[in-house]
Amino acid sequence: MSLVVSFGMYDWPEARAASDAAWADIRPGLLVAGLAAPARLVRRNRDLPPVPGGIRAPGGRLLAPDPAQLAPDDLDFTAV
Repeated sequence: MSLVVSFGMYDWPEARAASDAAWADIRPGLLVAGLAAPARLVRRNRDLPPVPGGIRAPGGRLLAPDPAQLAPDDLDFTAV
């Protein structure tokens, strides 16, 4: 499983430098605590790892499509 992090609702173009700085401040503390933390924020579907067959619930019900099948330059929170 690949972990991703996004500040999507706060990551407007004019605030991206601040979002990157916030993640740069948060990430080291997570790593010191022994938690996995991605190196960078996800800003578009193409940054997400592919999930062949889509994201599924334990019973097999489709929750979201494979991010690789979504518009690459968007970040579709309602689909993923």
